[in-house]
Amino acid sequence: MTTTRITDASSEALTSTEVKLHARIDTSADDAIVTRLISAARLECEAELQRTIMPVTWLKTLDYFPGRGIDLLYPTVTAITHVKYYDGVGTLITLDSSAYQLDAYSKPAILAPAPNTLWPSTQLERMNAVQITYTAGWADAASVPTPIKQWMLIRIAQLYEHREEVAAGFSVALMPHVDRLLDGFRVVRV
Repeated sequence: MTTTRITDASSEALTSTEVKLHARIDTSADDAIVTRLISAARLECEAELQRTIMPVTWLKTLDYFPGRGIDLLYPTVTAITHVKYYDGVGTLITLDSSAYQLDAYSKPAILAPAPNTLWPSTQLERMNAVQITYTAGWADAASVPTPIKQWMLIRIAQLYEHREEVAAGFSVALMPHVDRLLDGFRVVRV
């Protein structure tokens, strides 16, 4: 069972203007670097949180439907695009949306059969017989919580300031108190 990023975010939680103001960058010569650092900081923050920040499309594949709900990683899940599966004879079928329910409040989110229903049977021995495509992430930059944005601003400024050291292979770690900004947003699997 794997979860794969199908499409990346089409926008970022921070603008170049916000980053340049925070990092005291007063030149446009480094705009391309700032843009790359914004994306890199978002991806690093997502890895730290195990959560999607801006809207992204994910594909989760399984060899069969489990007997219980299916964890959808990298919340906040905002939509199920489709649930497809290969039936017993190998036909790819799109499951009707009335056949399942989403618990988007759980972290990770849980996709389960609708009340009084069961998951359908899949083709035996078929790898990736179940395909769930979903969207996760806050709706837009304004919806991203301030502590996450602040962590990203600090990380971007640090990476910008020490970009030569990073390129030389040295690690530039954040101070522990800065990482505490993310504590209330981390997804912890039990």
